[in-house]
Amino acid sequence: MKKALEIEPVNGDVLFGLAEIYMFAGKSASTTYVADKLMEIDPLNPTSLIMKASFFIDTDIKEGLSFFEKAYQLDPENLITQWMLAYAYFWCEKKELAYPLIAKLKLAAPDWAFTRQILFLAHGLKGEKVLAIQYATADLETEASDDRHFAFHLSECYAVIGETEKALDLLAYSMELFYPYRFLSTNPLYVNICKEERFLQLMEKGKGSRRRLKFNFSFQ
Repeated sequence: MKKALEIEPVNGDVLFGLAEIYMFAGKSASTTYVADKLMEIDPLNPTSLIMKASFFIDTDIKEGLSFFEKAYQLDPENLITQWMLAYAYFWCEKKELAYPLIAKLKLAAPDWAFTRQILFLAHGLKGEKVLAIQYATADLETEASDDRHFAFHLSECYAVIGETEKALDLLAYSMELFYPYRFLSTNPLYVNICKEERFLQLMEKGKGSRRRLKFNFSFQ
């Protein structure tokens, strides 16, 4: 990553990847610094807006909601902008606004792993555990094993249906790379597990991981 920045310091793809690293690590100041550079390069790119919104994951996600909404308004047929806005509504406890977006996703991409994951979550939040668990499939497990960020989202699904140990297993796995502990500790989707001793231990571990991440760079 550092070498790529030295070669091309204003490459949007590289900056997006760097911003993701900082976001996953809970480095909010560094995330917003890189996100601001993305906005300078292409302020009307939905990806830039989503990353700008993601800065608020480690501060107050509600303050980032308008960026998720603007990204969707710029490209409402984009699966990522639909999925991210639906998720932002869940995180901001505005779940009724999320359901129409999820219905739209189901029509557009019913077999996409992220569609099925958010359907799992939506049914769980509605108290429809029997319907939710139908999405607890082997291919979602495989996706989670390959993508720790996806593992985090799948852990939220299991948390909302009361499958505590499964949720904590997935969260622990995701936190090998993804540890914005302030956001994780206040995530409303973790209300069923946030007082568990193992959850609290993971948050403490996340603090330590966040402190250890160091990556120095400069823009030309």
